Amino acid sequence: MLRALLTACLATTLVMTVTVAHADPPSKDRVRQLLSAIDQMPPATVWRALGPGTLGVLIELYDDPSEAPYIRMRTLVAAQHYPVPAARTFLNAAASARGQSDLFVRQALISLGRAFGERAIDDVRPYLTHADADVREGAVLSLSRIGTEAARAALRDRLPRERNEIVRTALQRALRD
Repeated sequence: MLRALLTACLATTLVMTVTVAHADPPSKDRVRQLLSAIDQMPPATVWRALGPGTLGVLIELYDDPSEAPYIRMRTLVAAQHYPVPAARTFLNAAASARGQSDLFVRQALISLGRAFGERAIDDVRPYLTHADADVREGAVLSLSRIGTEAARAALRDRLPRERNEIVRTALQRALRD
């Protein structure tokens, strides 16, 4: 299922690349090199300068199980710099993939919030009840960053039911700010 969703994302990205006047997308090796930075990921300006076709390369790298986990994780971070429907589909697919690492789910939620803001609330909200506390905390961080009244309402609704101390603290901090 994830492969089918990612293939749909890639097809959408390829159509966007053809219709938008940008240079050819960078090679997988070039994107992998950027994702491999030791200290930090390149800023949004670098990713956006590479053009919208880069999203397709990120999806290819993510979908390759032979890639190092840190590279696959960082594709989820980089995808936040492409606030287009294909990126939203990709991030939602990564978050909802059966058997997905909880840390990958967490990062996909954070990237959804950063890329799509208020439009991601309905995507992120269900993860406030996820079985894993790291995922719930990621959903809290995402909604907190969105910061709209609807996002804050979702956080307020979750607070009385949250039993994990770390997630409760994140909820309280988000509602205090």
